[in-house]
Amino acid sequence: MDEKGLSEEQTRAEQIYAELLAKVLAGRNIFLTGPGGTGKSYLLKRLVRELSMKPAFDCIAVTATTGVAALNIEGTTLHAWGGLEIGNRAYDYYVHKIEKNEIRRNLWRKCKLLIIDEVSMLGKKLFHLLDHVGKSIRMSNAPVGGVQLIFCGDMCQLPPVEDEYCFMSPLFTQCKFDFIRLTHPWRFVSDLKYFELLLRVRLGEQTPEDIALLETRKCSLFKMSHEEGEIRPTRLFSRKMDVEGMNLEELYKLPDEEHQYFAFDSFNRKYQNAPGEEEKYAQIMDSRYQRSIRLKKGAQVMLNYNLCPEKGLINGSRGVVLECHDSTVLVRFRHQDYLILPIRVDYEDDHCKYSRVLIPLILAWSMTIHKSQSATLDLVIADLGSSIFSKNMAYVVLSRCRSLDSLYLNNLMPEKIECDPLAKEFEKEIEKKLGK
Repeated sequence: MDEKGLSEEQTRAEQIYAELLAKVLAGRNIFLTGPGGTGKSYLLKRLVRELSMKPAFDCIAVTATTGVAALNIEGTTLHAWGGLEIGNRAYDYYVHKIEKNEIRRNLWRKCKLLIIDEVSMLGKKLFHLLDHVGKSIRMSNAPVGGVQLIFCGDMCQLPPVEDEYCFMSPLFTQCKFDFIRLTHPWRFVSDLKYFELLLRVRLGEQTPEDIALLETRKCSLFKMSHEEGEIRPTRLFSRKMDVEGMNLEELYKLPDEEHQYFAFDSFNRKYQNAPGEEEKYAQIMDSRYQRSIRLKKGAQVMLNYNLCPEKGLINGSRGVVLECHDSTVLVRFRHQDYLILPIRVDYEDDHCKYSRVLIPLILAWSMTIHKSQSATLDLVIADLGSSIFSKNMAYVVLSRCRSLDSLYLNNLMPEKIECDPLAKEFEKEIEKKLGK
């Protein structure tokens, strides 16, 4: 402990945050990176809170490449903020559309800082579109029209869909990013040996000993027996269709009465004639929070909201339903029983505010690997075989758990544990730049 009562790790975290803040205040473009579970999203949210109080940063765009990641950092999707729809038209179509919309045009022109989280999924094509629109709308030849950038993410996680990595573009070099790399395993403090294994898996450098250790977590789905009221591991699938099918099938098997809980939504414009289509805001909310959920006694569930962090009830906490009431649900979590009441979540920007009141639970017999990338899960069962169809995906699956004993594998094909060579080379370049 230092004189402020901080541990060595906390002191180092404060030093890193101070370095990040100083570089941002100096106008530098930042690439904030590090393995999964090292606190990147937490640092971003803390930074935004502090910068928002400074007049020089009166217009900050907090965005992410997916809706789930955007809500996790209390932001919006990059496409929604930029007015880019799905980004599949000619560049000048978007420039013309934004130029005609005074409010959207001013968003681009007044933006002081653009933050993009989960940047591993930012493709080269979208990066070039951002650059073209930024230069045209802001009337500047500087990269992305001169807006200051913070890219955040781990290139050794899920890659862009049908596109190249953004760092493959010369534009990435032109941005002259300062790299800040987080290394402390906040998610894995209870199992540092597992974190060390993950560091090797992340780069595709797993050892025979690592594979042997993972082999000890293999189990047969048919031989796994569970007592009534027991929390079961969440099974990860690569396809949404498989997730929905399994969750509904398992719910149907339960004998007790089914209860359906509906969300209540509200949409408000912050001023007269504020732009924004209500359905688009609803879609962003839907990407994280369901409009309704059907539950029964015995249903496997997971919190999708940081309900009570001081009691360990956070996004990703697993539980099983004990009782269903008219507007509340009693859930058994790993260390306690807790009565879940409806909560309100908000999604807002400078123009509109969309709110939803809901029971913050989802069915959790299974979930998709893509949706899990923004989550920390208590218990996981995964197939590291035929369901792994892209490089880096196995690492994303394995790094969702806090410890090895919270992981179960029904299949393990070591050759499926791969790191994209381009992502690995990029990571090695960062290490060289930072002298590590």
